[in-house]
Amino acid sequence: MIKNDISILGGQVKCIIKKHQETSRYKSAVVFCVDDGYLSYALFAAQQIISKHESRKFDVCICLPNIAKVPEYFIDLDIRFVEIEITGIDSLPVDHLSLAAYSRVFLPQVFSNDYDYIVYLDADVYIRRPFFNELMKVVDGFEESFCIAAAPDITELNRQSRTKNGITPSVSQYLETYHEASHLYRNSGVLVFNVPNCIKNNLIEKIFNVAFDTQANLRCHDQSAINLAMKGKMPVIPFEYNWQLHETNYRLINKLNPYIIHFISTNKPWISNYVHTQPYIVYQIQKCYKIKHLNRYT
Repeated sequence: MIKNDISILGGQVKCIIKKHQETSRYKSAVVFCVDDGYLSYALFAAQQIISKHESRKFDVCICLPNIAKVPEYFIDLDIRFVEIEITGIDSLPVDHLSLAAYSRVFLPQVFSNDYDYIVYLDADVYIRRPFFNELMKVVDGFEESFCIAAAPDITELNRQSRTKNGITPSVSQYLETYHEASHLYRNSGVLVFNVPNCIKNNLIEKIFNVAFDTQANLRCHDQSAINLAMKGKMPVIPFEYNWQLHETNYRLINKLNPYIIHFISTNKPWISNYVHTQPYIVYQIQKCYKIKHLNRYT
């Protein structure tokens, strides 16, 4: 059963569940958190997950601000929609992102009565092959006490490989802020939450305490808050579960066959022209929305 009202930091921040569909069927879930602008991409990725996991034993959920915005076609699919409103975070940094990015931090609390494990995914991903069972095998190797796990950020990989374009003054400052011997900076586009441990260790309060700290250098907003709050305490999931698309790794995709491609930065599938983005756009137009004015998405 979903919790309907969550308050943290003495009531300063609240998460309210206005409505939701269905109850949980399994003890694990893949969950997206989006605003209206990214809803279409979450729907596309959710359908990919469902089609590629034929005998899945996990729920697929989308948390969003308004269920009424979901096209009727998707309401009848095997997707759990949760209408969520968060208040008290308007002052937090977002830059080009949406405040919906902070919603992922609430997931263990929202679903504390439903799931033992939550795999959070950003909406700007492409699912190349079934990933869930293999990812859970990775998780089985972690210490039982872990709260949250994530893949290294592409910046860390560029630093280690010393690629030609890997280290710039901006990246150097970025790494000086977050990199330590005991902690590789993680990308929050794919996260694995151990829900009971997140509740036990009060993960949400720790992350939002950092987020509201005016002295914290949140260069990547909620992602940086997660890294700072959990520095040295986050197991690493392999990069192929969060393959952040970059000029340094694009040509390795066919060779290494990652599970999930993540279109970071400006490499968005709706504005970029890669072999991996073309089917994304075609599928979305033809099968999801049947939009008449195709130039809106091309």
